[in-house]
Amino acid sequence: MKNVILIVLLAIGASGFAQDPEMIGTWYLRAFTADLSDPVFITNNDAPQNPTLIVYSDYSFEGIGACNTFTGQFQYDPVEEVYFHTSFIPTTDDCGDPGYNTFEDGYFAHFDDTLGLFLRYVPIGSGLLLLEIESPGFGMEFQDTVFLGVDENPISLINIYPTITSEYVNVSKPTSIAIEKAIVYNSLGQPVLSVSENIERIDVSSLSKGMYFLQIDSEEGSMTKKFIKG
Repeated sequence: MKNVILIVLLAIGASGFAQDPEMIGTWYLRAFTADLSDPVFITNNDAPQNPTLIVYSDYSFEGIGACNTFTGQFQYDPVEEVYFHTSFIPTTDDCGDPGYNTFEDGYFAHFDDTLGLFLRYVPIGSGLLLLEIESPGFGMEFQDTVFLGVDENPISLINIYPTITSEYVNVSKPTSIAIEKAIVYNSLGQPVLSVSENIERIDVSSLSKGMYFLQIDSEEGSMTKKFIKG
């Protein structure tokens, strides 16, 4: 079964799906995600170096996990406007550490054709990329700079609640972080709400029911959270 990889371009004024040059480049894994739960950020205990995913202009890709490398290929269908995941070839060395091996198995499983996974790539702005398995909602977050670890990234302490709401989304953060702006995107990657004041309590009552991404921008960087408007 082919993996189908949807590209959602979250650029101001963009609409629909299109072949996405923003996907090209070097991406550094920073967290695993599970449905509406907070991201689980990777640490040096998971891998001796920052795992990567590099996508080239011909949409071939390569990367590294804990110790093994991989190559693969995406194929673009201009009619369906999707990317088909046509190959994934990893090396299979023992990383010499049970924790590294377990971490790498989980990382590589997201690319494994034999699992018949349905994936989509969602550029979520400000140098962040989400690779998400549609069902049951697991995925990975990447960023375009080397991930330094949770202790050096205070924005990882930003949270939102409730994650299923009909009226308001509350934002909690350390007092040392000043939030500059929050942008809500729909599941098609279109901005539907922008807030620059009273960001700690965002009124989403006017939004239609469905899944949304809340991008929170600060001087320290950006953090994106997912919520459901009920």
